[in-house]
Amino acid sequence: MRRSEVPALVLGLVLALDSALLLCGVLNGSGNSPSGDVVRSARPKGRGLLEGYGDSGRLVPWPDSDCVAVRYEDASCGFCEQDDQHGWAALAASLQAARCTFRLVLAEPANGKMRHATPAAVPQLTLVQMGWLAQFRLTVTPTTLLFDRDGQLLWAHEGALGSVNIASAERLLSRFVPGRGSPGRP
Repeated sequence: MRRSEVPALVLGLVLALDSALLLCGVLNGSGNSPSGDVVRSARPKGRGLLEGYGDSGRLVPWPDSDCVAVRYEDASCGFCEQDDQHGWAALAASLQAARCTFRLVLAEPANGKMRHATPAAVPQLTLVQMGWLAQFRLTVTPTTLLFDRDGQLLWAHEGALGSVNIASAERLLSRFVPGRGSPGRP
């Protein structure tokens, strides 16, 4: 084994262990909400959790927003394209009503820009820190994550969104609707 292959092997082992632990949690009924959405507690150090570079090469910083929706997709993912037209389109409308800021992280930047991004003007990040991807264990496309202003993970779902998942996220979003306050704020 070459020395350059060691980090990839370690990352692969960590991802396999995480998947095994997640599967054990699912089988035991722990760690999941009734909707099947998994929320892992992960507290970043300070703000600026997700900074990355867009296809233009410009830095896209962590937004100054009470609600940040991150979508992890791949341009060649058929599930992503189907979900963008159904589940994600419905959730994205609710996220916009709650004044969430969007970010799209491309799993395979070599595949190019997403043609069907929802909403259309969402910043598409083609280069992000591997530590961020590992921190939130992004291995499935599509994956949807909702964060608060400080980068605290509030809600996550791996795979296509169904009506139960959307309802689960919308219950959380009710805290962000204008006039009703946001987490930690009256």
